[in-house]
Amino acid sequence: MRYLLIALLLVAQPALATIYKWTDQYGNTVFGDNPPDKSKATPVDLPPITTVPALPASEQGSQGSAPPASPTSKTEATTYKSLEVTHPKNDSAFWDGAGNVEINVTLEPALNIRVGDQIELYLDGKLVNKGSNTTYTVTNVDRGTHTVHAEVVDAKGDSLLKSSTVTFTLHRHSILHPKPKTGPM
Repeated sequence: MRYLLIALLLVAQPALATIYKWTDQYGNTVFGDNPPDKSKATPVDLPPITTVPALPASEQGSQGSAPPASPTSKTEATTYKSLEVTHPKNDSAFWDGAGNVEINVTLEPALNIRVGDQIELYLDGKLVNKGSNTTYTVTNVDRGTHTVHAEVVDAKGDSLLKSSTVTFTLHRHSILHPKPKTGPM
């Protein structure tokens, strides 16, 4: 019994350690339980540790904490309110010699309400990128008029929400039609 008491005291000792505040040689404020010079360190009063009691076993299920319930219908799964391609603007036209197009989307509420949801980005009907970002750069896009839209999909690949289609025109230099030379020859 005595050894059990000693073991418990040794385990509890770090939780009872005093935290100190001091300034290091570079002027930074440092917190820790082992200051280099205790005479120059001041003890810090910490608030009590926040604890949350465990759920009763009847609420946890037989395997510990229960996983979140999966939606039973497609409408219950669709918790996203809006998805919009914000850049480029619809019917816009712009120049980029390398054919790089930055595409921005906004999603309300933010992605990952459920684990596994992703944003898929489609250019001219073809999937060009997917992930959790709201800004994408598509490179080496041919000059001409293009369409872009985004979709939120779940882990199975089922579409949860689709944006409106945005049309834009990309101007690029062509070796067939070089820009006219300006200035003195």
